[in-house]
Amino acid sequence: MKKYRIITGVIALMTLYSCADMDLAPNDSASSETYFRSEAEIQHARIGMYHSHATNNLFNGRVTEWDGMTDQLYDSKNFDGENEVFRGSLNSSTGGIVTGFYSNAYKVIATANDLVKYVEATDDALFSNRTKAQYIADAQFFKAYYYFYLTELYGGVPLYKEALKDIESSKIKQSGKAEILEYILKELDQAIAALEDGPYQGYANKGSARTLKGKILLHNERWDEAASVLEAVISSGHYQLAPKYDEMFWKKGQPNSEIILASEFKYPEFAHSMSRELVHSAMSVPRQEFVDSYLMSDGKPVSESALTSSDYQNRDPRFYMTVRLPEEIWYDSEGAPVSWEPSLTGGYYMKKFLDPALNTMTDLHINGTSEQGIIHLRYADVLLMYAEAKFRTGGLTQGVVDNTINLIRSRVGMATVTNVATMTDAEKLSLIKYERSIELAFERHHFFDLRRWNEYGSTILSLTDPLGLASVWKDHFRLWPFNDSELILNPNLDQNPGY
Repeated sequence: MKKYRIITGVIALMTLYSCADMDLAPNDSASSETYFRSEAEIQHARIGMYHSHATNNLFNGRVTEWDGMTDQLYDSKNFDGENEVFRGSLNSSTGGIVTGFYSNAYKVIATANDLVKYVEATDDALFSNRTKAQYIADAQFFKAYYYFYLTELYGGVPLYKEALKDIESSKIKQSGKAEILEYILKELDQAIAALEDGPYQGYANKGSARTLKGKILLHNERWDEAASVLEAVISSGHYQLAPKYDEMFWKKGQPNSEIILASEFKYPEFAHSMSRELVHSAMSVPRQEFVDSYLMSDGKPVSESALTSSDYQNRDPRFYMTVRLPEEIWYDSEGAPVSWEPSLTGGYYMKKFLDPALNTMTDLHINGTSEQGIIHLRYADVLLMYAEAKFRTGGLTQGVVDNTINLIRSRVGMATVTNVATMTDAEKLSLIKYERSIELAFERHHFFDLRRWNEYGSTILSLTDPLGLASVWKDHFRLWPFNDSELILNPNLDQNPGY
């Protein structure tokens, strides 16, 4: 049986609480040592918060594991127990990704709360490069970011609005999802007012906060509000689609015009292991169901297109930038074929994220050499969210499609959509879902999209498991369980129903 290291939310908060005490307040009583002594120290703490986010393994080199629990990818190695989720083995002792995200989220939240605490206590005269409100806005953004995903996975969770005073103060009952949502939306409004405007430059800005707010509103079916805030991102003029779809995910030199939030890396000082895990380990490999979901380049299904479809010819151009076909060979710098771990899905591999410049066996088979940025929010997602919000409110016109979906398709030479006026609502929604699945493939969005569309259970039950194992779905799996160890550490926490 696969075993997992269990690190719970309370333990994560205890760890951060202890570190904050040691690093920032070494004395037993409050003193001037409690406060930052220069803006450089504040900036260092700000960078530390971004580093805490970037080192969240489930949001960097292993970001593909999320869609390894869907119809897009199969996670061959099950490094973080994704297959327990996919096969319906969820229970209160499940570890891996179920507890890993919970603890990682609270680490970032604790870091953010600590930053707010010390910035608020710092002398106003020390600030010259940025305002207090701007430093606090960075923390508000990340608290909103992680509380959003916590509510998506667990529903109501403990809500820590401020830095903890002691360990006992961490042992609180969870707040309801509605209360948490209103709190983080208010935090984001304050962040939007304070953060710098303009193109993305490596830190969260107004566009980042607005995009996150739009995503939160969309996921909670507040369509009109979502459309309004996403329209503000679009009309700002600060973002545009990157010229080349494939290079955005592996080419160094971020940020670019499409990125709204990303974690950046530099080998060897700060790198991750995505290339090794996708090649050497063949961790996440495309499923046949996903391969078959691609339309032809004329925008029609294979069964309706007049184009030749044998050997995967004439597919949506994004197909060839996303999936490596069984007969494709990857050569190293000396012209020798690179050896790949056998794929369990008929020889398909992931091409997206893999930099063709990483063409030596060392690059591809040694852990921790990947340095491409991991994108969390990008402009194509903004356009697709806006199109969906307009559809939900009856406003998906040809003009909206031209300025969203058709822009995205035109970038890669995919046939555009010209018949919106005659499409049924079912056809419009199918178009949006297709574009989100294909354009944002393997970027973590699909897992959460299926859940918010209430299609996750039916989707996993329809899949063929490469190992012939059956999947199980129960309604209470929509919310993940709190681990038994978390319930022991926090006796005020109520377990989610069904566990």
